[in-house]
Amino acid sequence: PLLALALRQASRQGAPVFVADPRPVDLPLPFVHLPVAPERLPALATLLFASPGEARALWPDTPQLRPLLENASRALAAAKAPVLVFAPSLAPYVPDDPHVGLCPVPLGANAAGAALLETDAAPGLTDIALGVAEGRITTLLVVEADPLAAFPDLAAQTELLIVCDHLPTATAKAASVFLPTTTLYESGGTLCGHLGRMERAAPAHAVGEPVSREGRGDHPPRDYARPLSGTDPRPAWALLTVLGDALKPGRDLLQAAAEMTPDTPRSASDQAPNPAATEAGSGPRLTVTYADGLFGTEELGRCAPLDAQLVVKPEIVLHAEDAPVFALQPGETVALATGNRDVVLTVRLSRDMARGVVVLPRLAELAALAPTLGPGMLRKG
Repeated sequence: PLLALALRQASRQGAPVFVADPRPVDLPLPFVHLPVAPERLPALATLLFASPGEARALWPDTPQLRPLLENASRALAAAKAPVLVFAPSLAPYVPDDPHVGLCPVPLGANAAGAALLETDAAPGLTDIALGVAEGRITTLLVVEADPLAAFPDLAAQTELLIVCDHLPTATAKAASVFLPTTTLYESGGTLCGHLGRMERAAPAHAVGEPVSREGRGDHPPRDYARPLSGTDPRPAWALLTVLGDALKPGRDLLQAAAEMTPDTPRSASDQAPNPAATEAGSGPRLTVTYADGLFGTEELGRCAPLDAQLVVKPEIVLHAEDAPVFALQPGETVALATGNRDVVLTVRLSRDMARGVVVLPRLAELAALAPTLGPGMLRKG
């Protein structure tokens, strides 16, 4: 929302806005949409700042995009202070031009802060999953993350899985030892926005359960020596301090984690982690891209009962010329196979998007979906 407001302010001051995105785009301002396929976005980042005529030579198979690309290139060349807003994955392809302002937009809260703290030698999630599969990594300490959403077999391949979290994720449900953490609103903390500015978030309230819930309509228990109900969760940094000390020689990590485990039993998982979806079927395949909704697609919102009441029915969006290959009609209901369960989606067609692309909502159930989608993975409901 803040980025859309910034773009609208620029537009109101006369700046032309060009949006390169394979998905349909809706913004509260006039703009030109460049429906470019995902695999061509890196080339586009370089092409927009080249001479206007290069689009004709580089992309001869997309004549409908040529005039849009040339107009965008001319507008950027004539701009006094052009700005390129881009996803961090496109950073290697961004031109090194001091005349161009750069505005990377990381995905997720505090992603910029994590990127600033990351070292070049830090392994990624894929590297960790490979180490687990090869037996080089036998214990995982996961703090407020859900790696099982992308790699469902991690829990079965590790000897010890310690999870610190405040959300009922698939990883939390599969944990050998689970330690509840407080939320940002209870513990406070610091966040770093996409502009690199650090902001302090003060705690809004203390952790704990209401007296009405603990007393179940009556007076609460009069055992004043016991800790207050619901105060087991601790800030993640406090848990890491204790667990980090347990990693020293002569200490036992499992024992240290078990000593901090709440006495109250956790509810069993109501759903097994989704195994990775297989790429079923043959024939043409579409590149999967994801779209965030106003409600229900971000991590906290998926667990909020109030948000669940506002979630729009999930849709699968295809280009109108790709739909006949899949024999789909607008408004139809289809079930998308994602391993041990199906996700029901409503078909929507659009011409304002790239060919060969399918747009899905960013749901936890689709986290392990294959990067491409074939006809065999869809079943009409």
